[in-house]
Order: sequence, then C-alpha cells, then structure tokens
Amino acid sequence: MIDHKRLSLDPDAQRRLVDSHMAGLRQRYPYQFPQTLPDYMLDPEPGWLPIIDALCHDVDRLLPAEVRIEFQWTQIKEKFGTLRAYWSLGPLFYDVQCPDGVVSGTVPRQRPDQYEVIWDAIDQRIQSATAESAGTCGDCGAPGTLRRLPWVRTLCDRHAVLI
Repeated sequence: MIDHKRLSLDPDAQRRLVDSHMAGLRQRYPYQFPQTLPDYMLDPEPGWLPIIDALCHDVDRLLPAEVRIEFQWTQIKEKFGTLRAYWSLGPLFYDVQCPDGVVSGTVPRQRPDQYEVIWDAIDQRIQSATAESAGTCGDCGAPGTLRRLPWVRTLCDRHAVLI
C-alpha cells in the first residue's frame, strides 16, 4: 500500500512512483507509447494513475487491431489542475488564462474518416478522464476540488492545507 500522505511531502518518491507506473503502462500497451516518446512527456499527478490506467485500458478495448498503428499518446500531464492526455490524431487543445478562470477549447484535426466513430469515442473517453481528474486529488486519489492556490491544482482538503 502506498502512503500517499508521505508521497505528497516527498517529491522524489512521487516521481519514482509515477515513472514506475508509466513504465508498466508502456509495457502493457506498447503501441500506445512510442519508444520515441520521452519520459518527461508522461508527467501526470500520482493520484490520477488509476484514471490513466482505466483510460489506457478503454482505449485498448476501443481500438481494433488493424487501427492500433494509428494511435499513440503524445503527452500525458497536469495542466491547470486537471489531467491532459494528448494523442496522435486527437484534437488540438488551447487554453487561455483569464482573470475569471481558464477558457479551454479544441480545434479538430484531419483524420481517416472510416474510423471516425472510434476517434470520437476516444476523444469522449479522454474528456471523461479529464472531468474525473477535476474531482480527484492529484496527490492521493481521494475526492478533491479544483483549487486556486499559488497555482491551480485539484486537491483533497488534507493535501490543500500542505501547500
């Protein structure tokens, strides 16, 4: 069992946990994680690792074998307090930080039409994972709230007081 309270105080332990977990996902789903993708492009919060596990599993389930060559993660990270997962044929994202918050949007990308239903299902699944992360503490995975501290993070009450 992982002591997430201790991890939240030890950045090196958090980094080792994330790196180890992402290495396991690379082994389990090698087509999703190209060898050329640097480790620093896989930098999610440790509390979101179960969300990412489920996301990779669901993408694997959605993709027929003949289409897997088309799919690759290009980056998985935290941005403005939520999980961001970008993929090779996914929409292009933009974020604008305004005084009242962050305005986000997407620009569609050209992609092979015959698999549009699959691409849309993947986009929807990624949006669900992002929404789930907005209610999940990035440090421990407990229910959390998007908070504006010195920077925007999703944290539970316990970890918010440690900032």
